[in-house]
Amino acid sequence: WWGKYTSNWITEMDECACDPNDKLIAPKGCGPFGNINKSDTLMYRVRFQNVGTGPAHNIILRDKLDEDLDITTLKIAASSHPFTRVEIIPDNVLIISFEGINLPDSASDPLGSHGFVDFSIKPKDNLPNNTAITNQAGIYFDRNEVVMTNTTLNTIRDNPYPIADFEANHSCTSTGLVYDFSYTGGT
Repeated sequence: WWGKYTSNWITEMDECACDPNDKLIAPKGCGPFGNINKSDTLMYRVRFQNVGTGPAHNIILRDKLDEDLDITTLKIAASSHPFTRVEIIPDNVLIISFEGINLPDSASDPLGSHGFVDFSIKPKDNLPNNTAITNQAGIYFDRNEVVMTNTTLNTIRDNPYPIADFEANHSCTSTGLVYDFSYTGGT
């Protein structure tokens, strides 16, 4: 199942300019609130790039996971570089450390200055309809100020997909291709 999400992320990277330090979610979900089923597994990718003036020796990702996520289902799926430590501290804070990564800066090595980590996690069982799940990570390059990613949003829905049904009526007396459409969808 991982492969289908990876190709979506590559497409997103090619289609738009973005902060090199960001967070992606799969499935994105339906509509502006990222509607998903209660049973969906969420796959997150935190991307980082060293845009400093020298190599980043240590990088720490700090991600306060939404309280509606089931921490017992957390799985690290992949990373661009070997990580040295994974911790869960109180309040569902995930910390992933890349000590001694020595990530080159973007000016001296544009391709080598990038990194990422992928992880999956499931929403808790029995969440009520309309539960919003947000997520954001902080990226620490050595002793520099934190770089915050964008915030992702998914919303638990009993029926996350819109019903956009229409009825088309064509008048037999009309001489052209004229139809009257009536919206019959539920959302």
